[in-house]
Amino acid sequence: MSQQAPQYPYPVQKKSWFARHKFLTAILIFFIAMIVITATGGGDGDSEPRSSSTTSSNTGNNSNDSDDSAVVDNADEAEPAAEEETTEEAAEPEETEEAAPETPGVGDVVNNDGFDITVTSVESGLSSIQGKYGSRDASGQYVVVHISATNVDNEAHTFRAGAHVLVDEQNRQHSDSDDTIYMGDDAIVYEDVNPGMTLEGYLLYDIPADATPDAILLGSSNIFGGDTVTVSLQ
Repeated sequence: MSQQAPQYPYPVQKKSWFARHKFLTAILIFFIAMIVITATGGGDGDSEPRSSSTTSSNTGNNSNDSDDSAVVDNADEAEPAAEEETTEEAAEPEETEEAAPETPGVGDVVNNDGFDITVTSVESGLSSIQGKYGSRDASGQYVVVHISATNVDNEAHTFRAGAHVLVDEQNRQHSDSDDTIYMGDDAIVYEDVNPGMTLEGYLLYDIPADATPDAILLGSSNIFGGDTVTVSLQ
């Protein structure tokens, strides 16, 4: 009788924990996947704001740079304008007030109508005057203006008393007095003066007693008129 070999049972292969717990494994895989997705999504979310922030920062910097560039450009444009204004101001001549010419006075020589004329002296406040044909009384007061007139032209000129007007401080104008004809040779009425000759005499005026002689307007004896020169009697 033959012996049968002992039979050993085949080892039973034990299943892994994951195979035995399929439901829990599925839940675990789900949670792991969620963690990974969340982690990945969180990183992307963080990176995007950073990128946006970076972009905003760069935009702000670019804006600031643009503003700075604009300021620099404006400053560069303003500097030439300021230089031009300074140059124009420097080029413009300074305005100076021209002094008004001084009015000639007693003792000064003035030229008019072919004569060099000088008022040598003035008498005022005379109530009467003694002339060649007797004494004359003033209606107000007599003013005597002594003059010297030299003909500096190449032809004869007439020196006429009626061409010259006395002005008082109230700017009133007075013509020569008719009493001049009683005064004699020194009183000038109407004289012809040849070239190079000098006429010396006086002009007589009768003005209000309270008036003050201020100036004499030496006019032209030309019948067609001419220039007038003012001589102060102050």
